[in-house]
Amino acid sequence: MGIEKIDITGVHRTHAVFLIAAKTVSLKPGDIMEVIGTSPTFREDMRSICRRIKKTPLFLETGDTGMMKCEIRF
Repeated sequence: MGIEKIDITGVHRTHAVFLIAAKTVSLKPGDIMEVIGTSPTFREDMRSICRRIKKTPLFLETGDTGMMKCEIRF
């Protein structure tokens, strides 16, 4: 099981979808993708992206610094 980390801080939603989709190709069943960002629409964006790639987020959380994180299992 591997972990792929992607930082989409400051990245427009369309580009974030592209970055995440490009990384999904190399992931195997059981791998985790950890996505971090600070966009005010991060939660909504991640839910939308998960629907597009047909995955369910393990969790979406906001840290003390305002950094948000989403983990997706493949």
